Amino acid sequence: MSKKFTRNMMATAVALAVQAGGGYCLAETDDNNFSLEEIVVTAQKREQSLQDVPSTVNAIQGDALTDMKLFNFSDLEQVSPGLELKTIDGRAGSISLRGVDYNPNSAAAAAVDVYWNDVTLGSNASGGVFQEMFDLGRVELLRGPQGTLQGRTSPAGAIAIHTAKPDMEEMEGYVRTTFTGNEGNNTQFASSLPIIPGELSIRVAGVYNTSEMNEVKNYLGGDVSDTETSAGRITVAWEPSDSFAAEFTYQYLESDLNNYTTLTGSSSLGQGLPDLDASDRTGIDAVPDNLHGRYENMALKLDWEVLNHQVTFLSGYSEVSSVRTYDNAMGNSDDSGFTQAGPHPKTGIAGSQLNDPQAMFDQNYASSQELRIASADNEFWDYTVGLYYGNESGFFNRQQMQAIAHPLVAPLNIYADTEVRSPFNIQSYGAFAHNMFYLTDQLTAQVGVRWQRQERTVEGSVFLNEDLSALHPAFPQDAELKQLIADDLETGNSEAWTGSVSLQYAFAEQDISVYASAATSFRPGGVNVAGQALNELTAYNEEDSWSLELGFKSQWLDNRLRLNGAVFHQDYSDYIGRFANINVNATSKPASVTYNGDATIQGVELDFEYLLTESWRMAGGMSYVEAEYKDGVKVPSNESGADCDTSGTMNLCDASGLELGSQAPFTASLSSDYTIPMDAFDVYVTGLYKFTGRRTDADAPSGDLGGYGTFDLHVGLREAAASWDVSLFARNLFNKEATDSMDPETKTFSGVGTGYYKANVIPQRVVGVSGTYHF
Repeated sequence: MSKKFTRNMMATAVALAVQAGGGYCLAETDDNNFSLEEIVVTAQKREQSLQDVPSTVNAIQGDALTDMKLFNFSDLEQVSPGLELKTIDGRAGSISLRGVDYNPNSAAAAAVDVYWNDVTLGSNASGGVFQEMFDLGRVELLRGPQGTLQGRTSPAGAIAIHTAKPDMEEMEGYVRTTFTGNEGNNTQFASSLPIIPGELSIRVAGVYNTSEMNEVKNYLGGDVSDTETSAGRITVAWEPSDSFAAEFTYQYLESDLNNYTTLTGSSSLGQGLPDLDASDRTGIDAVPDNLHGRYENMALKLDWEVLNHQVTFLSGYSEVSSVRTYDNAMGNSDDSGFTQAGPHPKTGIAGSQLNDPQAMFDQNYASSQELRIASADNEFWDYTVGLYYGNESGFFNRQQMQAIAHPLVAPLNIYADTEVRSPFNIQSYGAFAHNMFYLTDQLTAQVGVRWQRQERTVEGSVFLNEDLSALHPAFPQDAELKQLIADDLETGNSEAWTGSVSLQYAFAEQDISVYASAATSFRPGGVNVAGQALNELTAYNEEDSWSLELGFKSQWLDNRLRLNGAVFHQDYSDYIGRFANINVNATSKPASVTYNGDATIQGVELDFEYLLTESWRMAGGMSYVEAEYKDGVKVPSNESGADCDTSGTMNLCDASGLELGSQAPFTASLSSDYTIPMDAFDVYVTGLYKFTGRRTDADAPSGDLGGYGTFDLHVGLREAAASWDVSLFARNLFNKEATDSMDPETKTFSGVGTGYYKANVIPQRVVGVSGTYHF
């Protein structure tokens, strides 16, 4: 481990020890009988106390998210240090954890998989997850390699979303509406309807949300970004006997997004456009970045108790359909996308436009089935064995204007509407076994193994999207202009074994346990699909990793303080990274490429929850991670120095010590809620502070971005029996301004830089009022 990492780890441990010691003195003087509730999770596919799981797991209750007005999936990072959630162009989302960066446009398997009511989602279904959260039971964040029990192997972790279950005994529900100063309204409802009390019940829930989001204004017209989402869900629970239970959940979500991109910089096009700073929250777009998405999720779970075993069958289905249109030349006021004279007509043959806006079409169908058999409450050995199958298919098509060599007047180019079409099919198979050995009353060993196989077919070609046969018979409608993936690369199979082993020791006299775990993970290789040929860079290799984690879990002060922590190291062979906007040497035009390089990650994580009094609770955590490429690794780059190989399709330059992504190495959060009981109602105050440290960003002009902190405050009044609740709140109370990440300089259709950079800024201060009625 590096000296920097060791120093940071020691400093954190000392700080936490001081904090825990101070809390001990305060709690010793309080004789009230109160304690933290036990947290039950299903991270190992069986109900267990959080403190008994030998790995880092964070459980966030749905009520806690509601109390802090965290309604969007990306808000989870506010209470989960080390987790970064970003919406990528509205149609998909990026989940980064433990320093592992991921871009959903990479076509690679996710570094962090998402599970919805225990079933896997399609790779493009993350766009449906990155929407409104409503009527949740809990969210579990599993950190580290998932190589045994989860539906798919993922190297950095998994997020398990569990929706609220029907009440089997009585009718109950709520209506909640929230208004915010950015023209926002979020209205949610849910109700449980027992059909046969104790045996059959239905729960319905829904949400409607609209707002102007970050209030980014378009300089060309004055419009402001806006979004509208509506969703409904129905859950049916049937428990005809003590030994059988069934649950079916269906959810439909539809969203519309009109987004303008915050730009920073000065125009280099001579068009009289203004100098912009990220704090201006201003874009320059001929049209908004518009996305219409439709997302369906279904999950069926059947549980039988047979001969002291739990037999579980899971079946899931997800469908994604989205259309995105966007400005291809942000920062340019010329709607043709051109800024220079020459053979660049505003319209091509047959009046084709320069595809401004351009369009993307996503269609994704995914299904999965899993069968598990788990022993129950044995004295020495408990086990879980299972089989998994997943099937995913669909297409990703991108329409764009491209230059085509004129067949009669070469080298003159004509410009025509084209479409990159990429149909795919992926089938996944798995078999797994997980064993728990209770060696003594205090010592537990766990051993797991998983076999998996993936069979994929991915195609990619450029087709003519208009009829140019009048110009030349070789150019009819739908003519194939270029094959982007060679025939021998269109199909590929991957097969691997992964596993995990751990030892956990619980001290007899204290409520403390320590553990050591080792695990492996795997991501299959694949192919890049771009608008131009990538030659030897078309395919990327499989990724393998192994990790070691040492941790502790503890409860203090008669279970009023819960304190957990871990230190980890992970080593990657052929880490799958994404490199955006790298110039292709043959064309001088940029493309994004997925590429392999060995890497290493190490870090420390801590979290606590402290009940100071019966009315005052504090919770928080921190994460510090170092994630970088190993010495001697070369990756695609736009540099051309002495340490670069410039002989291939793209320049490959030395990346020794280069950080894997733009995640901040250090993040932390702290929350506190205090309740003042009155006769008929309670007054409460809740605060949430999130700190994001300085981080490297190769796309930022300075090369890095500064750290920042935001503070949320909620003040509310609730009826003593909690039948109603009214609160006033402010997100980012002090209106902190900061840039979270940046993208490279935007360019026109002809490749000329605009002088502007895309800045992803944090949300501005939002003030709101919320009311809830329970029945």
